[in-house]
Amino acid sequence: MPNYLVAWALAMLLIAAGTAAWPAFTTLFMLQSWIPDYDVNFSVNPPGWSLSTEAFFHLCFPVLFHWARRIPARRLKHWIAVTVLAIAATPFTATALVPAGEVRMSNEPDVSGLHLWFAYVFPPARLLDFLLGILVARAVLLGRWRDIGLLWSGLLLAASYAVAELPGVPYLFAQRAVCVIPCALFIAAGALADVQGRSSLFRHRVVVWLGEVSFAFYLLHFIVLAGGRDLVGRLDSVPAAIAVTVAEFALAVLASWALYVWVEKPIVRRWSRPARLPSPPASPPSSPASAALPARGRAT
Repeated sequence: MPNYLVAWALAMLLIAAGTAAWPAFTTLFMLQSWIPDYDVNFSVNPPGWSLSTEAFFHLCFPVLFHWARRIPARRLKHWIAVTVLAIAATPFTATALVPAGEVRMSNEPDVSGLHLWFAYVFPPARLLDFLLGILVARAVLLGRWRDIGLLWSGLLLAASYAVAELPGVPYLFAQRAVCVIPCALFIAAGALADVQGRSSLFRHRVVVWLGEVSFAFYLLHFIVLAGGRDLVGRLDSVPAAIAVTVAEFALAVLASWALYVWVEKPIVRRWSRPARLPSPPASPPSSPASAALPARGRAT
């Protein structure tokens, strides 16, 4: 939340000073994803819409987690399949049940803004993705997940992304359904590799550091890009465009590091409490004492 407020204030100051009162109000209080209005959904700092949706996820988590824990391990795969199918059905549900209206996406003029809102932004529709994550996590924890490894799941994810960009694939279906299964496979493979201590690119300290600042980067990158566009204007030279892009990326990473160090990290240190691990069982008197290994992890 503090990161979000800082990013909102920076966006209002640097790129969204002329925003009307209603969009500014809804985005300040993370309500924009509930409003069926394309211009409100992506107002002020466009990436902020997902935080509006994720706030709803956190409210629903206790109920969903309690329900997921009651599912027998052998039936998890069935519920995962049903959830994936429900996610894939959201674009068709949107076009069948939601009026198209007159507003169209700025970069996809054939796509209704209301259809995009219902299928991609609306919190109850995106709750299916959150539920899928809970079910996959349960399957991993209970040893019911079939791991194909980071390499193959990564290749599958890259291939699915390429498929989603093909001209003949409907935009909403590409955004909501094409990458769902590869994403689940890749995330689960990464979690298993980490738990099992297997080497991977994601264990490298540079990648770990980038992961730590990634939330701040997500909130700030559009502000840097939009500000750079307003400052530099249109570039017709390819080398100049590449140079500006590299400079914007470096500036976004630097700003993200500052937000992480000066805002996010102090808040986490002050208010976050690490989970208490159960005490290891006492060793029998006849056996030698063993040193417990420290648990790996970071409060988020």
